[in-house]
Amino acid sequence: VRYERDFTLVSGARTLSSALATAFLTDDGARVESLEMRGNSRITGVGEGAGALRAMEADDINLEFAGDGRTLAGATLASRRPGRASIELGADGGERRVVGQWIDVRFAADGATINGLTVRESVVLTLPAAPPAPPRTISAVTLVAKAEGGASLDVARFADNVEFREAPAGAPPRVVRSRTLDAATAPGPGLGPAAAPAR
Repeated sequence: VRYERDFTLVSGARTLSSALATAFLTDDGARVESLEMRGNSRITGVGEGAGALRAMEADDINLEFAGDGRTLAGATLASRRPGRASIELGADGGERRVVGQWIDVRFAADGATINGLTVRESVVLTLPAAPPAPPRTISAVTLVAKAEGGASLDVARFADNVEFREAPAGAPPRVVRSRTLDAATAPGPGLGPAAAPAR
């Protein structure tokens, strides 16, 4: 099924919008297996709470659905310009934002909690202030995060041209650069105390 001229779909708290969209149905036509959104694609109201994806935006978004045709199983975001693809994640202390040029998201059974994340090209993770920690950003060429100890992301690796930056109030920024950075994450992801530059 092809939708043209400013596609918009509202389902409960979730809103999907793009310039056009194509839905691929099961053989019996009863359920949606996948949805391709093209041009100014945006999805809001995906989930709430720590570890849940709240919104995503890119030039193009492909969605994969579970067997019920409603629960998200995965999403791939792609943009023609660096930094145009982005996701917002819920976490204790405020939302986290991840941007890049290509993003692949894997969901847990609830269709909102992220348990796998891969980001490529011009990656930037923005972390709000979480007293006593100041606002922080991490930039890199790639980011791979996984859920190894539970349902939501808890480990992450940033690779190539990594820069970790803190911005304390009333003080010069603190900057650490490395080839890779391995981080233990709180749901969201948000850096935990085990975060450390490596090599």
